[in-house]
This record gives sequence, C-alpha cells and structure tokens, in this order.
Amino acid sequence: MVKNVSTLTINVISMILVAFACIIVFVSLIVIKYRVSNSIEDGMTNIGVLKAIGYTNKQIITSFILQFVLIASSASVIGVGLSYSLMPFIGSIVSTLSGLLWHQKFDMLINLVTIFTVVLCVVIVTLISAFRVQKIQPIMALRGGISTHSFRKNHFPLENTRGSLHFLLGIKSMLTNVKQNFMILLIIVALTFASVFSVVLYFNIASDKTAFVNLFGSEPANVLLYVKPDTDTRELMSHVKQMDQVRKVNVLDLITTKMDGQTVYTNVTEQYDQLENNTVYEGRQPKYENEISISWVVSNQINKGIGDTVEIAYGAETGSYLVTGLSQSIGNLGQIGALTMEGIQQLHSDYKGTTLYVYLDGISNKSFIENVQEQYGDAIVETLDIDENIESQTGMYTAAVFAVMVMVLTITVLVVVMILYLVIKTMIIKRKQEFGVMKAIGYSTIQLMHQMSISFLPVIISGVTIGGVLGYFYTNPMLSILLSSAGVKRLDFLVNLPSIVMLCLGILLLAYIVSMFVSIKLKKISAYSLITE
Repeated sequence: MVKNVSTLTINVISMILVAFACIIVFVSLIVIKYRVSNSIEDGMTNIGVLKAIGYTNKQIITSFILQFVLIASSASVIGVGLSYSLMPFIGSIVSTLSGLLWHQKFDMLINLVTIFTVVLCVVIVTLISAFRVQKIQPIMALRGGISTHSFRKNHFPLENTRGSLHFLLGIKSMLTNVKQNFMILLIIVALTFASVFSVVLYFNIASDKTAFVNLFGSEPANVLLYVKPDTDTRELMSHVKQMDQVRKVNVLDLITTKMDGQTVYTNVTEQYDQLENNTVYEGRQPKYENEISISWVVSNQINKGIGDTVEIAYGAETGSYLVTGLSQSIGNLGQIGALTMEGIQQLHSDYKGTTLYVYLDGISNKSFIENVQEQYGDAIVETLDIDENIESQTGMYTAAVFAVMVMVLTITVLVVVMILYLVIKTMIIKRKQEFGVMKAIGYSTIQLMHQMSISFLPVIISGVTIGGVLGYFYTNPMLSILLSSAGVKRLDFLVNLPSIVMLCLGILLLAYIVSMFVSIKLKKISAYSLITE
C-alpha cells in the first residue's frame, strides 16, 4: 500500500508521457509512409529498369524495407542514448513528487523492447506503402508512372473562376497533392490535440486548481481544527460559527471501517449538501442513517453498486447500509466511503466527530487561527491552514506538469517545422521546372512563396480546428482513462476556451511562418539556370 501511494503520482505522469510518445510514433509513421511513397515516385524509372532486367517485386520491396529499417534502428539507438542523457532531469521531477532519491539504471530489456517496437512499426508501414511496387509494370515505370493516359480533373479553371490569381493557384496546388495534404492534416490534428491536452492539464494544476484539488476528495475549506476527544464538539462548533468572518463550519471526519471485509476510509459528516466538494458522480450522497456512498474502486472490489446492501464494521459493531451513490477520489487509493453522523452512530452511539472544517470570508487564515487559538485553544489539539497546505502540496505537481507541457509544446514546434520543411522542399524539387517557367513569365519570388503557403493554409487550418475541437471535448475523457488506475472515473477539468484558441492560432501562425521561410528556396530558381542545366 505504501508503494502504491508513493508511486501514484509518478505513474500518472508516466502514463501521460507514454500517451504523448504514442502520438509522436503515430506522427512519425505517417511521415515514413509519405517518404516511402515519394521514394517510389522519385525512383519510378529505376524501379522500371530493375524490373526489366529481372529483379522481382519481393527484392525491390525488401530494398525499401532495409533502407528504412537501418535508419529507424540507428535513430532508435540514438534516441535511447538521448533519453538517458535527459533522465537526470526526469529524475529530479520524480524526486520532487515522491520525496525519494532517483537512482538511474541501464535497463537493457526495456531499451530492446522499445527499439524493437519502433522498428517493427516502421517495417509494417514501409511494407504496406511499398506494396504499390507490385502494381507497377516496367513500361509504366519507365514512363515515370504514366499509363496509357493520365488526365486529372481541372479544379477551379482560371478562365471562369473568380478570385485572386495567387489564391486560386494555391488552391489548385493543394487539390493536386491530396495524399500529401491528408498526411499533414493528420499530423496537425494529432499535435494540436496533444498540445491542447497538455495546456488544459497545466491550466487546472497551475492556474485554477479547484477541479484538481477536488480529485483528492479534499474539502475546500480554509482552516482545519482538530478537536480534543473530551471536548463537546457541537458546543465548540456553535462557538466557532459565531466568530467574526466565519461563513460556516462543518464536521468532517475520516475513519477506517470494514466493508464486506475490505478496508475502506470513510468520511463522516452531518449533511453532505453542506459540503462544497461533491465527489459522487452517479447517484447521491447519503441522507439517512441507513445509507452510504462508496467509490467505484470499492464497488469493483466488493462487486456491489447503487441499490445494494453492504455490511459495515466499526469497532465491535456491524450494520447494514444501502448504497446510494458512487464516488471518485485519488486520495487513499480511491478506497473511499461516506456515512452520515447518524449513520456512524448506529455503530458507535457516542461518536461526535473530532475534525472541524472552517470556511472564512473577509479574514486571513493566519489571523483566524490566532483568534481561535486565543479563545478556544484549550479545546483544540491542532490547527491547519488548508489553503497554505494545498498550495505547498500542489506546487510539486505544478513543476512536473509544467515540464511535461513545455516538452510537448517544444516537440510540437519541432515536428511542425520538420514536416513542413520536408514537404515544401520535396514540392520545390518536383515542381522546379514549373516554378522556373512561372518566373520567366513574370511571377516574383514572394508571389510564388505566397502561393506555396496558401496551398498549405486550408489544410493546416482544418487540422488545427479539428485538433482543437477534439482537445476541447475529449481531454477530460482521455485524462479519465489515464487516471482510472488512480481512482478517477469521471473528470471535470476546466477547459479554458481562450487559452485553446490562442494555442491554435499560435500553431497556425507558426506553420505559416515556417512555410514562408522554407519557401525562400524558390529564390534560387530561375529560367536561365533551368536552361543551362
């Protein structure tokens, strides 16, 4: 149990990193598929020659697979080495979260499994992409992939379509490269979703912490008072309520009970509708002395749900209670229950509660603690500034999630830059003669650059929009899945729309700037150089 509690947060961060790693692998495989297809198109004549002199489809496909397997294997080994160089940074985060020292070891098995998995994915994608070679006949390959005829529909004919000439040429270029643009669309969607995911996570842990704190089942009061066992709790509660700037006071104890043989950490209060953190996501909290709510973790352990009866043991007494709701909480490994004060008194008639949660309005926690200690210090064992305690405990989570967010956004920027560089560079090489002719008839470099950028803008706008919408609606469900092992069933993190819009606009602006910057290579193309070549 100690091990599970200590590693809980680390496991959550690890799962988020693994999820993002899967997205990056997915993006990489899309790029590899695009690269294989381009290699086949660029080497179409060579493929025809190889087939004409007797090479089989299997041999040609194997050559493609070996090429990318060697690259993937080498890159995977380098990636493993880089990951170990970054481990001290990750280790410092782990140490902060757990309070334990990080001792890094070289794990050969995990390294080999990782490399094998990545290389296997590359082999599968390359094999699927290279199957196209089987359909290519030698004569067709020697013609550069052209069969008996190769005519495409002329979208947006310039002679009868209204609009800016540069815009129309850019759109025509976009429609000509449908497969390439679909690849870019998928990549932008995946990266935007990952970025929105990390920003939402950081926003709820660093900015508005309400939903994050509620996950732990904590009651968002201001000050906690631990009452001495021999004190009349109700009388003290009445006195504290009458103090200046006290909004309300609730009794909320956490006791250990046995539920159908399972240890359950059970909350006890008088009226749950007076609390501000309702952890029940299905059904309701108990109202009467014979009712109880349980967490979904406990529900799975004892195989009982809403409407069932459970046996509760506290001390030497045992009673039957009706389950009225299912709750969720990261705290106490999710093994949580909730009884009313009257409900626990069925098992312990003298039970009166020893923990008071005080909600303040218009006074600092420190000042109130000084006042209550001065007036009722003889009846109080200890006081706790809940706000200060939450701030100190969530600070380590803020640092860890900030590091994850920075990493995700950095990789997003790098991938967007590399993908656009690869695609635009390939397009410039393929359309070199066309751009040379356009320059000869009077187009300037900046006009061609704008045409190139316009051809990508609709795809990038669509990708950013789809990724942003998916992030807005599916970040909470995905986080719920990732945190399910920690006791979370349904997450309600605040998804801040302005921050998502700003992020999407930033990715869009980055893509446009990169496309313009890479397109500057068009400056080197001239009709004279094409003729002299």
